[in-house]
Amino acid sequence: MKRIIFALLVSILLFSCNSEATRDPRHVNIVAIGFSYEGVGNENVSELPVGPHEDAEAMLAHLSFLSEKAGYEVESYHITDRNGSIINNDTGETVTADDLKSLLSSLSADPWDLNIFYYSGHGAYTEDGGSLIILPEIKGLKLSDIAALLGKSGGKSIMIIDACQSGGSSPNNVGSGEVYVTDEDGVDHFVSISPSLAIGDAFRASFSVSRDYGDVYVLSACTPRQYSYAGTEENPNSMFTSAMLGYLGYDASSGTSQLPKGKTVTFSSLYQNVLNRIMQDTIELNIGVEEPIGDVQTPQPTRIPTDLVLFRF
Repeated sequence: MKRIIFALLVSILLFSCNSEATRDPRHVNIVAIGFSYEGVGNENVSELPVGPHEDAEAMLAHLSFLSEKAGYEVESYHITDRNGSIINNDTGETVTADDLKSLLSSLSADPWDLNIFYYSGHGAYTEDGGSLIILPEIKGLKLSDIAALLGKSGGKSIMIIDACQSGGSSPNNVGSGEVYVTDEDGVDHFVSISPSLAIGDAFRASFSVSRDYGDVYVLSACTPRQYSYAGTEENPNSMFTSAMLGYLGYDASSGTSQLPKGKTVTFSSLYQNVLNRIMQDTIELNIGVEEPIGDVQTPQPTRIPTDLVLFRF
């Protein structure tokens, strides 16, 4: 009898400890932002990067599709730019930085709900501010500030950042993916490293823990010092977003949403598959190039130790 009681107590304890990591969300809030680089200091660039608008539209539509198929209630917000201003794409109303912060602060507080924040556009990095997203009429919004707002929601949150120099959302990001040095004249340079070292840095970064922002998981397109591949006229979705959509079941050739091959999508599975796809695509793009490719693009995760279930079908 004592053994039976002890076994029951152990089972109850294990269930109570692991239930938070395994229970699915009931409601999903999706905030998708896509900015075209116009009005953010890039007017002197002859050819602006292609794809942020298309990235946000495709991600919003496909994430909404997956959420509904998984049986979740969905509420979405699509924010973009038009004529140098930030607007709510659904209403056409102008959105200020304070409006955006207010929106993120007002998302669901149910601990079993999921908030998905997706951004595609211009990014930058500063030593004192970390990674920033650059918006029209706004100098920059720190990813750490966005994470802090999402962390106060009370639910689970995932940030997906498709921008250059986006891997510095947390002081605990430890991956680099490249060596960045200053020469004797004070000029900064990238120094290429091998792909294996870049993958190793990204793998170590997957164990970095940010306790400052609550249950906020962050997946960025690259390290704080790297650039990310933008889209092209033939394929407007960026390399990072294309890899993610492909793993999640999106058919780019037909532009249709389908279910992913796996029955369960978690944060860690999303990261691993996106990393594998990007490293494969990067190698294919650089066949015949003498320089190593480790400094091109290495997706970076920041998460708490337990995994996060995004979708289960």
